[in-house]
Amino acid sequence: MDPSRSQRLFFALCPDEIFRTALVDLTEKSLQKRGKRVSSENLHVTLVFLGSTDREQRLCAEAVAREMATEPFTLTFDRLGHWPRQRVLWSAPSEVPQALRTLVNALNRGLRRCGFSLETRPYHVHLTVARNITGPVPDARHEPLVWPVHAFHLVESETRPAGARYRVIGTWPLCAAQRPSS
Repeated sequence: MDPSRSQRLFFALCPDEIFRTALVDLTEKSLQKRGKRVSSENLHVTLVFLGSTDREQRLCAEAVAREMATEPFTLTFDRLGHWPRQRVLWSAPSEVPQALRTLVNALNRGLRRCGFSLETRPYHVHLTVARNITGPVPDARHEPLVWPVHAFHLVESETRPAGARYRVIGTWPLCAAQRPSS
């Protein structure tokens, strides 16, 4: 990376192809050509948005990521909703595993030490499936889609004329904290 260039970064969970395909198929009926589908490759769950990040901040964020000791967990997406003000269609789990909350909280604590100004609103896990939604979409349950999560990623957002493109630039496995031996 050019040391003078900043990057727009965020930490995220990135589903595999099987999950992405199932989610796209499942939400097709709700979308009904009333918005712009998020490309399958861009589907993700944001953990922490970092924003414009210089080289030093990126290195600090990567060091924080290496410190994480969170158990792998499973997310079960089973709800579809719409935020009319943001004009976004999303899918979310009804229940959020404690391991996910622990990961997000630990990342936030570590990243504040790096000097990041982070979101203060409560964390809401969701996958944005479409943008620019016209007309109401009722919140509803959908067929559960199970996603075993074993890693989290540092992702760069590149703005292009055709829309945003996300590129994974770092990956860290989820693993239990080492327990001291007796």
